[in-house]
Amino acid sequence: MSDFSESFMKRQFMNYSVSMVNTNLVRIATLLLQRAPMELVIDQIKQLKSWPNIVAQDMLSATLLDVFRFPLAPSYVQYCAKLVISLIDAEGGEWSDSLLELLLGVGSRGCDRGSGLVPSDVNNRSYCGFIVDQRIANHTENDANTEIVYCTVDTSHNLVGFKTWGAGIFLSELCFNFPMLLADKTVLELGTGVGMTGIIASRTYPPPRCFAMTDFSPDVVDNIRNNIEMNQCALEECSPSEGHTLYTVMKCGKLDWMHVAASYMEAGSPQDNDLENILPVSCGNQVTDSSSSCWDDFDVLLAADCTYSEDIIGSVMKVIEVFLWQESPDAVGISDAEVNSGTDTSKFALLVSTIRSEETWQCLIDQMVESNLQCIDITTWAHGAANGKADDSEISRRIEFHCYFRERIRVICMLKKGSSLPSYMTPNQIDTCISSTNKI
Repeated sequence: MSDFSESFMKRQFMNYSVSMVNTNLVRIATLLLQRAPMELVIDQIKQLKSWPNIVAQDMLSATLLDVFRFPLAPSYVQYCAKLVISLIDAEGGEWSDSLLELLLGVGSRGCDRGSGLVPSDVNNRSYCGFIVDQRIANHTENDANTEIVYCTVDTSHNLVGFKTWGAGIFLSELCFNFPMLLADKTVLELGTGVGMTGIIASRTYPPPRCFAMTDFSPDVVDNIRNNIEMNQCALEECSPSEGHTLYTVMKCGKLDWMHVAASYMEAGSPQDNDLENILPVSCGNQVTDSSSSCWDDFDVLLAADCTYSEDIIGSVMKVIEVFLWQESPDAVGISDAEVNSGTDTSKFALLVSTIRSEETWQCLIDQMVESNLQCIDITTWAHGAANGKADDSEISRRIEFHCYFRERIRVICMLKKGSSLPSYMTPNQIDTCISSTNKI
């Protein structure tokens, strides 16, 4: 674990024991690390107990001091400092010396990239961070299992793969808060972007057996590889139970959806050389082979915010169809014994989309109707699982990220016709099968 994440998560916040205050401080840090809209940060600051008295300001100062050591974009840090200063001035509160000194310092020079957590030798790029509490998945009270996952982003870059998107953030939350989704499975992700979903999923317990991240742009793939290496994906401190892997084998590589679709149409069958560039990434002390991937290697396909344009929806659907129809005929459907044991063997794909326009969403629905797949809207279940409520029980702790346009996110589970949904997606929480009548 990095010095930054250890000092951040082990800080006692001046022994202030009120849980709501601690929750607010962690929420403030979460929002800042994700570079969320500043009005959300200010709202959380106002909810600190006894704000704006000196004790509350000192606690905020301690939190901001750690967050500002993280190399966020200097303009974002300066804007934060300016708004917090204006907030205290407007409320006429007495100033805490520690908070005033910190805010005036970063307000004038921005974030000190040289003393940050991660290397600062990449021009015009900054980082976003996600507080990941492994105690939720591991059911432990060990603070050492809490860390910061951080990824290189570049909001000035034209490539969408250098940014974080709401559906991807939601998918990361879902994978972590409901680890059964990917436990011991081999996962192929389309349109990975910065790689946060796979890196966060590798922190679950039991973890995925393998997570392969793909994108079209070589520059984006290089960034994914760097982010995997930065986060040291081997989970050496995890104590596995019998039958589960200790860590997730991480892979990444280029995958061209249009090429997959074209080669499938030409050859009449999927071509494993489509995946020949998806190779393992060495992490920490892991030793992995250097073999390339093939379609049969994967149990689950994930795609978040990959259907934002009508021009690419057809190619995305064809890749999902190729993936699902590689399943062995013996694996179609789930036997009673498998349902009773909780093991689901059928392949499935999860498509997570943010509805941005009625036309694009209807285009996706039309493509699903015309496909040779069973497409089921599981949005209700997915939002419940992401909120730590996959069943009727309450889960007291979960990770929660700032997710853009959460209310517009839809989740579709796709299977080969004749296959069954995984048993944990219970029928009373399943929405309707996709048909030509589906609208927003």
